[in-house]
Amino acid sequence: MLYLNFEEIKKAQTNLKKEYNFINILDSYEIKDIPSYIATRISKVANEEENLTMGQVRKKVFEEINGIFEILELDVKLSEISKDENSMPIFKDSSGKKFGINELSSGEKQLFLRTLAIKMLEPENSIIMIDEPELSLHPKWQQKIVDVYKKIGKNNQIILATHSPHILGSVEKENIILLIKNQDGNVETRLGKELGNSYGQTMERILEDIMGLKTDRNPSVYELLNQVKEMVKNDNYESFEFERKYSKIKDILGEDDRDLFLVDMDLQIKKGRKFFYISN
Repeated sequence: MLYLNFEEIKKAQTNLKKEYNFINILDSYEIKDIPSYIATRISKVANEEENLTMGQVRKKVFEEINGIFEILELDVKLSEISKDENSMPIFKDSSGKKFGINELSSGEKQLFLRTLAIKMLEPENSIIMIDEPELSLHPKWQQKIVDVYKKIGKNNQIILATHSPHILGSVEKENIILLIKNQDGNVETRLGKELGNSYGQTMERILEDIMGLKTDRNPSVYELLNQVKEMVKNDNYESFEFERKYSKIKDILGEDDRDLFLVDMDLQIKKGRKFFYISN
């Protein structure tokens, strides 16, 4: 005799299900779930908007994801997912060429994986901490990455740990906390209101005024340039040593360098004055 027990049925859940904890750490495990996230998002939108066809649902989800990256002006968009069992994202550029995720540049891949991994959690009223978001990113993307993260979730506080002057130039000084290690090895903090303005400033000003860099030039070149300036200031510009150093710095910086132009101006003024005194 055959007995069937219907009291307990084990249900297989094929969609991605996220459990919220006090801290969610995004790592390689989360990145592996991205195909599942895309499939789950398509399923959710289809259930919420039953009047849409499946093609319209997929298009809406892809546009939603691509909206995160449009601000970066990337020539790449998520266009479909592969039709095999892996369901991997397929991208397309403006020429219509299609390619997989592993054919993205390292920077494009970082943007897609990091950003979408955070979006997977659908954070709301949360604190999002991101360590060095500038890694593998071109400077033009670093300038805009803050705006990208602002588009993710609702009413979140975003804390970035960064060494990028491009990112500092994208936020108001009131949102900056500078950590400095003093001579005793202790870490001190300086608030943005104690610093010069950062938002929209040049990299030179941010590096020097906020990040404490002595110069944005190569240190050896900076030192040589200062030696030439000092020799002009002290009227030592007719020596062999000056000619050697001046020729060297000119070869390095070229004719159009701003600081070298000022050195030349000082030289002309000083030589003009000397000629004037002799003629009288």
